[in-house]
Amino acid sequence: MSHLPVSLGHCHSQEWTKPPLQGAPTLHPSFTTLCTHAYVVNRNSARRLVRRLRTEAFAYSRPIDHAYYYLFSHKGIKSFSVYPPIIVQTYQMGSDIVPNRPSTDREQWLEDSTLERIQLAKAIESGSILGA
Repeated sequence: MSHLPVSLGHCHSQEWTKPPLQGAPTLHPSFTTLCTHAYVVNRNSARRLVRRLRTEAFAYSRPIDHAYYYLFSHKGIKSFSVYPPIIVQTYQMGSDIVPNRPSTDREQWLEDSTLERIQLAKAIESGSILGA
């Protein structure tokens, strides 16, 4: 199984309707997942996915989560989804992709931002912050 994509965070899924993988009660076959806010894939699987996504049928023709959905449900690429998802994305959270986007009363600051982790790792690497 280590060579298959695993979705850690997804939306609009019904993965719970399929039986879980034996010995892994929260790991279900992917078939209706949308959103790609968290997934794990090894190098070989990433190459296979990129090769398929570069074909004329997929390149620039649909959002990436819709392409994954199609590949997993119609093209025989096996994938698993953690259900319930362990990573959750909401519209109420701020963005570290568009940091200057105006906030609204409903938005909250991101906690544990990827960009913040990258900046912290660079600071530790450069010696400006002592590592733990």
